Amino acid sequence: MQKLNVDTITECLPFSYFQRSEDLIVFDDISMENFRSLPSQIPYDLTLLSLTVKKLAKFHASMFAFEEKMSEKIGRQYRLGEEYGEYLREIFFLKDETHAGAVLMQTGVRSILDVVNLFPEVKIPFDFKKVWPKLEHLFFEVIKPSDCYRNVLAHGDLWTNNVMVQFDNDKPIDCRFVDYQCTRYCPPAHDLLSVLYLTTDRATRSKHEEKIKQIYYRELDQILSLYKCDVTKIYPHEEFVETVDYIRPQMVMQSIMYNMFCTCTSEEISSFLTDDEVSKRVFFEDRKDYLTKMCEKSSFFKAKLQECLLDLYDLCDTISCSL
Repeated sequence: MQKLNVDTITECLPFSYFQRSEDLIVFDDISMENFRSLPSQIPYDLTLLSLTVKKLAKFHASMFAFEEKMSEKIGRQYRLGEEYGEYLREIFFLKDETHAGAVLMQTGVRSILDVVNLFPEVKIPFDFKKVWPKLEHLFFEVIKPSDCYRNVLAHGDLWTNNVMVQFDNDKPIDCRFVDYQCTRYCPPAHDLLSVLYLTTDRATRSKHEEKIKQIYYRELDQILSLYKCDVTKIYPHEEFVETVDYIRPQMVMQSIMYNMFCTCTSEEISSFLTDDEVSKRVFFEDRKDYLTKMCEKSSFFKAKLQECLLDLYDLCDTISCSL
């Protein structure tokens, strides 16, 4: 990317100086420049959310610009997913695989039903059992490279811990994305919804989603124009809006799974996961007991899960109308 002068990518992540396979990686220590991750218990406000989404648009625009420049160079369509498909294949959200990462996520999906049962007082205006098979299918399906929409090399795991924010006194002025173990090739809306659902609260999402989508798309347009690329040809606005709704079922469910652990403090987690046997059961087998006890222990944990559940019910209401 740097050889083709796609320099904006360097503003999105720490610089890598040296790598030796399965041994050593040397990065910039950006904490020396006052970058830090925020506690996952503190939701992003509109200022921080806007900053992060603009940087995300720059990250995605850099990928699109690279593909366009490579297409010009080789005289045919070039896509990162074709060149580096081996490295961008899905490793976690897999329905039928039996390795630890896939089983972790499969357990998480099943545990959503336990979360539903934890809140019997929340009225459901539709037949949840009828909608559930469709939800489960969409969770594993829409995360795959799309045949209908243009894909991008996505970060894949943009929750609070993986966004390092730079502050000037108490004012956020920049950010970088770290931890690329979940990179995948899929519609860019997945990263955008990751930021929206995994760093904020329900009130912020409800109030500002439309504005955030506008901020993202406007920045995508501006960065692409630097490389003489036309956003309306790469990602027409109507298509971008469609992909947000296309990806949403996966991210709404993923946010419930993430918040089963990410809203806890390390002390709360360690107090429950007392030995290897308990940890194995919670992560890979059954979370019902864990979820019940954490809701009893932490009102914040319970409130966060309920917020996520309400997001799920909003989604189900829409899906049930199409069944």
